[in-house]
Amino acid sequence: MPARHTDDAHAPGRGGVGIVRVSGRHLGPLVQALCGRTLKPREATYMPF
Repeated sequence: MPARHTDDAHAPGRGGVGIVRVSGRHLGPLVQALCGRTLKPREATYMPF
């Protein structure tokens, strides 16, 4: 499955905020595996990692 588009934003080293943006079809299983739950499309979500 080729990646359509990904972006990330984070501090060098340890940081307090990290942002990951992915887009494409059929990402539900990947997001659920990473986050442990299904997230709403086009909505920011705060989660500890």
